Amino acid sequence: MKLANFPNKNQLADGDPNNQFDCVPTCIADAASYILGKDIDGAAMKDAVYGRAYVGGTAASAYVFYCAALGVRLFSIAGSGQTLIQAIRAQLRQHLPVIATEPDPYADPALGWTHVICFYGLDEPPGTLSARDPFGAHDVTRSDSAWASTLLFDEVWSLAPLHAKENTHMGIPQGWSDDGTTLKAPNNQIIVKGFRQWILDHAWDPNNLPLEHEQSLPQIELSNPTLGPGSRQRFRWTTLEWTATHGVFQGWSGQELIKLEELLKEQLTSNQPPQLSATTRQVLHEVVALLQKMLT
Repeated sequence: MKLANFPNKNQLADGDPNNQFDCVPTCIADAASYILGKDIDGAAMKDAVYGRAYVGGTAASAYVFYCAALGVRLFSIAGSGQTLIQAIRAQLRQHLPVIATEPDPYADPALGWTHVICFYGLDEPPGTLSARDPFGAHDVTRSDSAWASTLLFDEVWSLAPLHAKENTHMGIPQGWSDDGTTLKAPNNQIIVKGFRQWILDHAWDPNNLPLEHEQSLPQIELSNPTLGPGSRQRFRWTTLEWTATHGVFQGWSGQELIKLEELLKEQLTSNQPPQLSATTRQVLHEVVALLQKMLT
């Protein structure tokens, strides 16, 4: 079964200065075009959210409000391995496309780059899933097990008409409480404002507990300094972040952890006195405190 007349846009032909990295908006545009029955321009989407001059990777979370303005709900589904495969299948049976991340097959693996594709078919042949690859506009079909070992970040993103209910559990996570302004987890940590709304609007696993209160920081990610200042709250499995430019989005926790490990290794192997910036010292102090909290 494949979604009938599903679009097949080519990110390399979208005319945007960022076309080498436009896999995310191109996949979202394919899916939104299918749902709405009209053409949505991926390059225009990227330019509206990130700016025409921006060059680099983009995140699905940054396009949530843009999609909402179009009348499309863009939401994440958490899981791993076969759990994600079953979630993809469940969405496709409802005729809802699914966007997922894989290692970039077109780049040197040493770079650690990622690529985004859009699932639109299943069981042709049986036991497989088919996806549109926007880098050159072609299909990729693999077995469920092959996809399960390929997908990254323990989440996928699906799209649906804005007022449709997707086949995921939304709202207050089981065992948590909410009084209309404050969401409280079983460990008594609280979530407020935009981060609270993000959790209520997504399929949030109740075991993904907050490990700190929301914090305002002069630099929310050491691994991506271009994000600049904003707010951050770390959870067991992920990090929610906010900036004035991008709104609320899920931070790339793995990438940030690797950066922090690199900084620690540099200090441990250096014979010179530490030369850390105030921001770096602050973040490393927070990491130590967070690790201590996780171990108690």
